[in-house]
Amino acid sequence: MTPSRESEDIRRFAKQLVSVDAVKLKETIARSPHNWMRIWDASSSFEINLLKQLIETLAKIPFSAHVPHPPLDGVCRGILKFVEMSKPAEEAVKCAEIVLPVVSRLLKFEWTVAREDVRGALLNLLAVVNRSLDPQIKEHRTLTTRIFTQMEEMEKPWIIQIVENTLLSQTPDAFADATETESQTPAYSHWRHATIGWLTNCAFFQPSALPVAKVPGSKSGGLYESKDEYLDTWYCVCLLWSLFVCFFTFVICMLLYNHQT
Repeated sequence: MTPSRESEDIRRFAKQLVSVDAVKLKETIARSPHNWMRIWDASSSFEINLLKQLIETLAKIPFSAHVPHPPLDGVCRGILKFVEMSKPAEEAVKCAEIVLPVVSRLLKFEWTVAREDVRGALLNLLAVVNRSLDPQIKEHRTLTTRIFTQMEEMEKPWIIQIVENTLLSQTPDAFADATETESQTPAYSHWRHATIGWLTNCAFFQPSALPVAKVPGSKSGGLYESKDEYLDTWYCVCLLWSLFVCFFTFVICMLLYNHQT
């Protein structure tokens, strides 16, 4: 295949990827695993609109979708190119609001490269985005706070998941075969196939890395979008249960008091 033909195929796949629904992204990636890797290596050469759409699409991949992580160097080059092309001050907020969810989604992948390499690359992305913000503007300070919070989150040892000797560390063809027959996916590497060995391995079983079920049929597909949403919901549930217990304790006490008198 000639370089020009290959470049056209990669660009065509990128345009196809940004046009599909979020729920079909896993299926689309599985059909062209080689192109999934190649679009990120070529992403820094895309025009700004396609690059923006591609980065936003990456953030839309459901957390439950078991897909191979993009090449670390390629995806970082593409995002840095997008940040560089969004230099005007009025674009800084939009840029940060696009990059932050992408970094959050990148943290959900199971990586086959060194943990420190992933952490260093993602911290650099956030640092570059933060430098484009003006602390004198209130809206910018809010985004800076979110950036620093995400940086602190990366310091937790279980945030970045590293896997070895799995189909993800093999060729893209292996991923495509495993997608067709998910039973081939190693049980210890994925929360959908939890085993005793998986549950007893702290490298895989970490509360903040696991999906949490919501009410079936919700727009999120049954998953909380962030830990803050989960904690807020959990707080409300605990508060309601506390009020429920207090109310019935009061009722029981009143009944006992009336019975004794």
